[in-house]
Amino acid sequence: MSLHLAADTAHRERLDRDGFLVVDRPLVDPLELADAQAVVDGVMSNYDQMPPSTARDLGDVKVHPGPPRIAEVMGVLRLAPELQLMGVYAAMGALAMEVLGGAVVNLSDHAIYKSAGDGPETGWHQDLAYARRPVTQQAITVWLPLQAVTTANGCMEFVPGSHHLGLLAHHRLHHDERAHALVTDEVDPTVAVACPLPAGGATVHWATTLHRTGPNRTDTVRRAWITTWCLDG
Repeated sequence: MSLHLAADTAHRERLDRDGFLVVDRPLVDPLELADAQAVVDGVMSNYDQMPPSTARDLGDVKVHPGPPRIAEVMGVLRLAPELQLMGVYAAMGALAMEVLGGAVVNLSDHAIYKSAGDGPETGWHQDLAYARRPVTQQAITVWLPLQAVTTANGCMEFVPGSHHLGLLAHHRLHHDERAHALVTDEVDPTVAVACPLPAGGATVHWATTLHRTGPNRTDTVRRAWITTWCLDG
C-alpha cells in the first residue's frame, strides 16, 4: 500500500516546518473504514467495565459517576487485535512509513470519543507531556477520524512551528489533580490552524507539536482512532 507521500519531499518539509501534516482524503475506502469503526465502537462500548489505567475522561476528572464527556481508551489494538489485520491500521502504518522514510514500529494507540452536544474542548497540549518514559521527539502521531470532522464537532487544530519550542509546562485540566488531561497555557491560539477532514482522512504531528480539538456541538459522537509511530531501530 502506497500513499505516494515519500516521493513528494514537500510533505516531509511541511511536517518539519509546521510540525503537522494534513492528508485531506480518505486513506481507505468507506467499507474498510466502517469495519474498523464497528470494532472500535465495540471496544468503546465496554468503557464502564475498564480500569482507570485503560479508560478515562479527558473532559472532566479522570473517573466520575455518569457518562464520560470525552471518553479515552488506551490500547485499542490490545483489546481488539483484529484491527491489526484491517486496512485502516495498514494505511496508518504506510503513512507513517512514507513520512518518516523507513520501516516503522507502532508505539501506542488509543481512541477518543467526544460526546454529542456537550463534548468539551480538548485543551492545548503536547503529546510528549504524557510520556512516562523517554520517548523520541521524532515519534509521530497519526490522528484519524472515523467520520468527517470540522470545527463544529472538534477537528484537530495546530500551532504551526510549535514543535521547535521544546516541551512546555503543563498542568492538570482546571488545575484539578483528579483530572488526567494535561494542558498548557503557553500558547497563542490566534495563530492556530484548524484542520477539517473527511472520514478516514488523517493528520500527522510530532510529539512536541501544540494541538487541541474544539468542542463537539453536533448531535453525533465524534470518533477518532490515534496511533503513534517511530522508525524501527
